Amino acid sequence: MIKQEIISELSERTRLSRSQAEEAFEATLAIFTEAFKKGDNIELRGFGQFKVITRKAKCGQDIRNGKTIHIPARNIVKFKLSKNIQKEFKQ
Repeated sequence: MIKQEIISELSERTRLSRSQAEEAFEATLAIFTEAFKKGDNIELRGFGQFKVITRKAKCGQDIRNGKTIHIPARNIVKFKLSKNIQKEFKQ
């Protein structure tokens, strides 16, 4: 499902106009982005959790020339489905 399909579905289910649904969707993404930048986690009960974790710095191999390179530490976002949704996939 792509962004435009989500916006269309949101518009139909909430009876918002398409532009209002797009604005709501964009605002939600902006809220998530700001929270991740601050290092906050987001928990949507019944759906799942977005967690910001820090990956340690490490050494890697440049496959083009075989040289060892330094990969700096960085923050990433991981997602974990709620147990309720996981059960639905197992059925």
